[in-house]
Amino acid sequence: RDLGFAWAAVGTEDIADEGQKYEIAFAVFPEDYDTPYADNLALIRIAGKLEFNENVKAIALPTSDYNDYSRNGEIVGWFTR
Repeated sequence: RDLGFAWAAVGTEDIADEGQKYEIAFAVFPEDYDTPYADNLALIRIAGKLEFNENVKAIALPTSDYNDYSRNGEIVGWFTR
């Protein structure tokens, strides 16, 4: 999907605060993406290296024997065309 000019902000949950800004090099959207309100999570690759700090951390992937589903995670984001 052609994003035109698009960027990702990391390290913030406030749309008015840009955080660290990165150009998006590549994105994969769900097949049925057609609305901004459902199925709107994309996998992106940024152009450049991500700078880790107090607000930007790596996500640890679980091992194959992990089965504790009682914990929730949160992803915050906005996308406009």
